[in-house]
Amino acid sequence: MKIMFSAGEASGDLHGANLARALRELDPQVELLGMGGKEMAAAGVDIVYDIKNLGVIGVGEIIRKIPFFFRLRDFLVDTMRKEKPDVLVCIDYPGFNMRLIEQGKDLRLRSDCRVEAGGVGVFCKCLVVKAHAALIDHGERFAYF
Repeated sequence: MKIMFSAGEASGDLHGANLARALRELDPQVELLGMGGKEMAAAGVDIVYDIKNLGVIGVGEIIRKIPFFFRLRDFLVDTMRKEKPDVLVCIDYPGFNMRLIEQGKDLRLRSDCRVEAGGVGVFCKCLVVKAHAALIDHGERFAYF
């Protein structure tokens, strides 16, 4: 199974790393790739874009970086086309990730996820997270972390 992550900030990087470790325990052969940071990389995720360059402060900087974010989304969609992940897991960063999820649906990924690290929850066919407990459904196998 191949899983692609999109985490755009430090808290998402940490949650993504915890999820990556749990997935590796479930299936050591699982392929993990995506946008993240040093925590996810340390957990075995092949980082296709490092989030250290994503920090923006203030409305002016956000407006100036809009073209960059469109190019980044296009890059991640191209990565999805090339890598053909089975699942897309998007952690936090809703302004960016909600549109990325739509692109994943257009590419007919089997499942897509939206993780909100602030305890709000996760909405997904393959993954349900609430607070700090999680259940991963991978066929007939289940893992908790």
